[in-house]
Order: sequence, then C-alpha cells, then structure tokens
Amino acid sequence: MMINMARWMYFVGENFEIFAGAFLIAINMPLGWVGLGYFLKKASRTKRKICYFFGILIYIFSWVVLAFGVFLCGKELALRIIAHYRWYIIFVTILVLAIVFIIKRILKKKIENKT
Repeated sequence: MMINMARWMYFVGENFEIFAGAFLIAINMPLGWVGLGYFLKKASRTKRKICYFFGILIYIFSWVVLAFGVFLCGKELALRIIAHYRWYIIFVTILVLAIVFIIKRILKKKIENKT
C-alpha cells in the first residue's frame, strides 16, 4: 500500500500543473454559479446592494479561476475536460445544493419545534 501511495505521489508531483489546472477548471462552474446565486438571494432578503457586488465579484473571480486552470493544463486538455466532465460537474453541484437545502430546512424545523 505504501508503495502505491509513493507511486501516486510521484505521478502527481510530476504532473502537478495538469492536476491543479484540472481541479481549477472543475471548481470554476460551482464557484461562479453558487457564489452568484447565494449573494443574489442574500441581497433580495436583506435589501443590501453590496451583496449584488459580491455576487458579481465571485462570478468574475470564477472566470479568473477558469483562465488560470486553462493556463496550467493547456487549452487542448482544458477543452477535453470541459467537454467530457461538464454534465458531471453540473450534476454534482445541483446534488450538493439540494443536500444543503434539505439539511438547512430540517435544521430550521428542529429549531422551530424547540421554541
């Protein structure tokens, strides 16, 4: 087991830029859409205009993350990653948001029942 881990660490070490770029490309979409949605919802609830600014800022930051990911792993590989894994990333993002939403509602109901 230790030998396999050492091989994996060596492989990742040699290809760190590719792994880092692929990771940045993968988190780009959830970061941008979730951040924008969160702050837009917060802005509509609190009526604070600064929340709109933060939402747009996070969305723009997600594009910077994408550009840096493309820079690290190269244009060709980035296009393949986006083409192949786009729907997986969207599905996982929606799944995580649904789980967070359900947990938040359950906790809110428990707090309401205690009072």
